[in-house]
Amino acid sequence: MSSATRTASATTGIGGVPAPADVTRARTRRRAIRVTAGITIGSLALLVDLLLVGHTVGEEIWGPVTAAVTAGVGLLSLMFLAVRGRSRLARILLYALWVFVAFLGFGGYNDHRLPRPADTIADQRERPPLAPLVFTGLGIAGAVVLRSGSKEE
Repeated sequence: MSSATRTASATTGIGGVPAPADVTRARTRRRAIRVTAGITIGSLALLVDLLLVGHTVGEEIWGPVTAAVTAGVGLLSLMFLAVRGRSRLARILLYALWVFVAFLGFGGYNDHRLPRPADTIADQRERPPLAPLVFTGLGIAGAVVLRSGSKEE
């Protein structure tokens, strides 16, 4: 006794016909390129914002440095996703760079949550402790998107 209804595949095309794997992979790759471009543009915007507010004194310089590193890793990921022939070593290095960006964001969080010594910097403004975690989120998102856009064929 068989069922008269057929379940549709997760990658269905028009009219319930399964889409070819090449079409699905290309669609996933284009989506990964768009998201990575958004991450890169967002990190460039953060870099400009941090520079405009004067986040360049003493240890504060790590904010713009982290934003610049994030933009650089985003550009490298875009180049990696745009190339058809991909190297496994390059992908692993990009994962390591995205994890490095995530750790830089966590380091910024630790720096923001601890009080500053009164004798080191004249500027004793309150620092938002969760702000640097944006880079942790960008690092995690960059690694996940790189994974989804560069799955083995």
